[in-house]
Amino acid sequence: QFQNISKEAMAGLDKDQIKNIGKEAMGGFTKGHFEKMPKTAMAGLDKDQIKNIGKEAMSGFSKDQFQNISKEAMAGLDKDHIKNIDKAAMGGFSKDQFQNISKEAMAGLDKDHIKNIDKEAMGGFDKGHFQKMDKEAVSGFTGDQLANIEFEAMGGFNKDHLKNIEDISVSKLKKEHLENLDPDAAEGLSGGHIKNLDPDAVKGFNRKHMKRISQEALADINVEQVKNLNQGSKEGLKDSVSSFESFDISVKKELVKDKVRLLGGVGSFSEFITQRMDSDPGASDQKAESGWDLEVLNKVKNASADKGTVGSTSAEIKGIFGGDSSKGNVLEEGATSRIKAKFGKLKIFKADK
Repeated sequence: QFQNISKEAMAGLDKDQIKNIGKEAMGGFTKGHFEKMPKTAMAGLDKDQIKNIGKEAMSGFSKDQFQNISKEAMAGLDKDHIKNIDKAAMGGFSKDQFQNISKEAMAGLDKDHIKNIDKEAMGGFDKGHFQKMDKEAVSGFTGDQLANIEFEAMGGFNKDHLKNIEDISVSKLKKEHLENLDPDAAEGLSGGHIKNLDPDAVKGFNRKHMKRISQEALADINVEQVKNLNQGSKEGLKDSVSSFESFDISVKKELVKDKVRLLGGVGSFSEFITQRMDSDPGASDQKAESGWDLEVLNKVKNASADKGTVGSTSAEIKGIFGGDSSKGNVLEEGATSRIKAKFGKLKIFKADK
């Protein structure tokens, strides 16, 4: 019946007339009919009427029309309805409306739908809503939108969701957001995500989170972020990382600040060389000051040291790493690779007893 009514005639409907239309009859309206209906008339719709609207007809609704639909009526939308809504019209949804939309309906959203959602409306999503969203769709989230998500709702994201969120979009997350993140989901964080996290936000990570983040991603952490990690998170980071070679030197220093260093100077040999030339390598006080293991120092006893030319601060050490002690410098041909091989096996941290 309504299929035969002209589109222009819809402009005369008001909310009371809409309210009295039978729910089964709603299937007769087309996209063109809804385009002509006054936005104020939408207030007459209830959830059963919306359930019966044809999927394709949903594209006739505008942002202003959705703003006038009651929050209770939105419960009538399913994923196919959502899928056919015009992208720009998503800006008409409010927090209260999203709270009443079913979790399953979220599967109909794509990234362009999400881009157009008002940031204030994001508070209407709960954990269950996010669980049902398509992993590609979440790439539409902006930083302002994520900042307005309810803290507990973060638990709905999985690792595939996080992999698809833009790196810069995580920059406005708060520590309470990260506290509620499923540790398994943290596996989806990339180095770009880590770089963009606010230093204060990382306070929300716990040891389980850090153990799930990949070593490649953690290599992009900066020293200000590390300073804000709690002790458990720092331990989790160390558990996750097998080699700190690609980490910034300032991060390494921060991580070993309260530990006994086995590699004195975090890569610097100058103090060690000076002590080798000026004192007994096997002395216990030298071991404590340099951080070098006594066994290593004893091996150096057999090497010869030359303070170099007058006025030079450099020194030459011969024969330490298996090279020819008759050669003029520790970095004779082949020595560099031997150094790397030996020090690559050293542990940075002394094991806790």
